[in-house]
Amino acid sequence: RSAAEQVLRKKVWSVRKKWELLGSYSHEKTEEVLASFELPKPLAERCGLPFEGATWLDAVKALCSSPCGPVELWQRVEAHPIVEYVHVQCQNCGHQVPDTFPADEDPNLSEEEPTDSEKPLVRAGWFRGPKGPVVFVYRCPSCGCTSRWFRSVHPEITLNPRRWGRLCGEQEDLKAWLAKYLSIPLRVCVPLDWDHVWTEVFNGDRWVPLDQNCLHFARRLHEGIGAWTHVLAIGTPGSGDVLEATEEVTEAYLRHAEGSAEEVEAWRVQIMAARADATGQQTQSKTCDGHLLQLASLKDNDITLILRNIQLEFDQK
Repeated sequence: RSAAEQVLRKKVWSVRKKWELLGSYSHEKTEEVLASFELPKPLAERCGLPFEGATWLDAVKALCSSPCGPVELWQRVEAHPIVEYVHVQCQNCGHQVPDTFPADEDPNLSEEEPTDSEKPLVRAGWFRGPKGPVVFVYRCPSCGCTSRWFRSVHPEITLNPRRWGRLCGEQEDLKAWLAKYLSIPLRVCVPLDWDHVWTEVFNGDRWVPLDQNCLHFARRLHEGIGAWTHVLAIGTPGSGDVLEATEEVTEAYLRHAEGSAEEVEAWRVQIMAARADATGQQTQSKTCDGHLLQLASLKDNDITLILRNIQLEFDQK
C-alpha cells in the first residue's frame, strides 16, 4: 500500500508544485511576458490582429473584448493559437520531427546537456519516449539549419511563436497560467500509465473537459498503443474547493466517451488487463502504476480519499 500511495503522492505533488510555480506570476508579470513576444504576421492574422507589432497580450485582450461567462471565455482560450499543439520542427523552414514511440533512430536529432543559462528553464518529459531534462538539437535535412529546443514549464519559453515545439504538457501549463490571469476555475486530469494531461473547467454545475479529444479519452484505447489504468482529477488553487475537486474519475471518462455497451465492456476489459500486468507492457507508457494500486486493493473511493489526504499534506507542507 505504501508504494501505491507514493504513486498517488507523486501525481498530486507534481501538479500542485507546477501550479505553485505558475501561480507565482503576478498580473503585471503575466502581462509583461505576454507583451514580450511579437507575433509573425500569419499568426497575428489567425488571432484576428491585422496590424504590425501585435503581441500575445493583444491576442488575450482581444479574447476578452466581448463580455461572456467563464465557460465561454475558456472555450475561446481552448480554441486559440496561444495554447495550440506545435509540432517539434526546424525553426527555420518548419520541417517536422515525427514524435513516435518507439522512435526510429534519427541521425539529424541529438541531445545535449543544458547550458548554465538553460538549466533553470528545462524540464524532463516525453518526446519520442521518456526523457530527462535535456536539450534537443535538430539539423534539418531539408534546409540544413540547426534548431535548439527543450521542454519547459515557463511561459517565457513556451510562448515563443517562432516554431518552438509545444506538446500537451506545455499546452496545459500555459492554460494553468492563463486561467489564473483570467480567473477561470480549472482542475487537472492525469491518466495513470499514459503520457497525457488535460484540464477541466467548472461550468457552475460540474467539471467538464472542453477538448473533444479529452472528453472522449476512452476511445484512445482503440489506438493499439496500450492502455491507461485510471484517470485522476487533481484540484488546484484555481479549482475553488481543492479537496472537492480531487477524485478518481475513470468511470466518468468511460461515460463521456458515449460508447455502446459492447465498447464500454471492451474498454473495461482492456483497463483491467493493464492493471493486472506486473510488467507494464500493456500500458501506453510501459509503466505499472495502476498495477501497484491493484496490488494494494484500492477501490475508486479509496483512491479519492488518499488523493484528498495528500492534498492536505501538500498544503501543510
